[in-house]
Amino acid sequence: MYVDGAFLRLDDGGMAVAFATLREPVVELPTMDFDGLDLTLARRGGESNYRSIVDSLKRFETGDDRAKSDGKRFIVRELNIRDVRVDVDVEGLAGTTLPIDAIRLRDVGGGANRGVLLDELATIIVKAVLTAVAERGAGVLPGELL
Repeated sequence: MYVDGAFLRLDDGGMAVAFATLREPVVELPTMDFDGLDLTLARRGGESNYRSIVDSLKRFETGDDRAKSDGKRFIVRELNIRDVRVDVDVEGLAGTTLPIDAIRLRDVGGGANRGVLLDELATIIVKAVLTAVAERGAGVLPGELL
């Protein structure tokens, strides 16, 4: 696997918690904020730093490694990711940077399933960032990267 530096780095983050839900099976987070998110997409010699991330996301979605009902669940009413910088280090595009001003998600885990597990929340966040990269990078990034 190709590894050279961090895939994802966060400058600052915070959240608000509905204290009455802390001891409940589902914890409600009115807001979750991430500011200054740096994402590096790198590929050299046919190996990439993002392939294992994408493969892991697929594994979490299927729940192959644990029962879906285990653990504390979370509902995030408003998730804000601001000031995203995507550095692309792919043959032919080294040094390319894509800025993304903001990504907003609402009622994450608030559907019929009543909350998401922490690994599911992380998967949703990474997928939202990668989806924004694909949208912003259309026409700039190579199709196989998108």
